[in-house]
Amino acid sequence: MRANLVKAGSYARSRYLLLSPITYQDISKTHVRFGYFTRLAKLIELTPETADHLDKNEIADIRPDELDDLIELGVVTSSGTNELHDVISGLQASSADPAHRQIILMPTSYCNMACSYCGQEHHKAAVDQSRVRKIVARVRRTIEDPAVRSIEVGWFGGE
Repeated sequence: MRANLVKAGSYARSRYLLLSPITYQDISKTHVRFGYFTRLAKLIELTPETADHLDKNEIADIRPDELDDLIELGVVTSSGTNELHDVISGLQASSADPAHRQIILMPTSYCNMACSYCGQEHHKAAVDQSRVRKIVARVRRTIEDPAVRSIEVGWFGGE
């Protein structure tokens, strides 16, 4: 259990975790808060206490069993981890293998989340049909390429 080794300041909340400020009640009447981990495009359910600790970066105060899960998922990282470098390195490594292709589709450039890590400008506009045709052609070329063994298609933006 890594959580047993946590000292104040040794772990931090991922910069890719967005936390809802609202507490909801699930079907069983349990209070929960949601986090969206943009690095994996994963919605996670948290206890309000854990979400509060993540909000305040009080990692050492999170219950050990929950903390182990958050560390495993990557929502909590070692302090000083350069997450952007890790993301870019992973993308570069996957780009180096022509047998595996990843295509990310961005259905809209409009997003109202204002994530601190994004850095993009967002404009509310429809996708141009000529762009759609180009995207379809690129996906088809990728599928038809005999050197490609696997293709992953994902969606990004417009959260």
